Amino acid sequence: MKIHQLHIPTPFPVGPVNVTLLLEDPITLVDTGPQTEEAFAALREQMRACGARVEDIRRIVLTHSHEDHAGQAARLQALSGAIVYAHPWEADRLNPAFDYASYRRLLAELGAPEDVIAQFEALRQRIRKLIAPVSEVAVLDEGDELTFEQESWRVVHTPGHTPGHIGLFSEGRRLFIAGDTALKRITPNPVLNPDPRDAHRRFPALRHFLASVDRLRELAPSAIITGHGEVVEDIEAYRHEIHR
Repeated sequence: MKIHQLHIPTPFPVGPVNVTLLLEDPITLVDTGPQTEEAFAALREQMRACGARVEDIRRIVLTHSHEDHAGQAARLQALSGAIVYAHPWEADRLNPAFDYASYRRLLAELGAPEDVIAQFEALRQRIRKLIAPVSEVAVLDEGDELTFEQESWRVVHTPGHTPGHIGLFSEGRRLFIAGDTALKRITPNPVLNPDPRDAHRRFPALRHFLASVDRLRELAPSAIITGHGEVVEDIEAYRHEIHR
């Protein structure tokens, strides 16, 4: 298997998002970049440089449903017929019928002023233009195996940044594709979300995020492919930095 890290532009201050191309049958793309023409052109050209076309993609695995990671999934699915995979808690947010009213209610219950809530909703509307809803999503959960022609990767549920965030771990390579669970020199914010098990409650993101970092330490990968920026090669140092 050839593993290619593609750098797809985003309109956010964080800069490019790292998309991982796993070049072995069935060809798999981990994350997609946002729904912009610039991002699509960059993905197409970088895949061509790797000897593949966007039409060759057979699986799209989304580490989470944020626009910079999942925005192009619907377009790529339409072009290639690829199956889009996500954790069950993220799949709901990719549905065109997903209702964000739970966020307004949660913010109000936490005491956010009405003008702040209005600003949040206006920002959400602008950001949502960077993602197309995906009507058909297959689910991946903790312990599932993503099999290829000659090897397999294990799905690891790493909640925190979002409730349904997942990563992929190769035992043989000691390599982990982490999405936004591990970011070098960037804070992987455990952002506000309703709890998927009870939308009236806030998901305890920070507690879960710290537990997910501890989980990475237990897996002891030799390298972590991050969602933004550089590869993390020392999980012990990363965990120390996060916990201090």
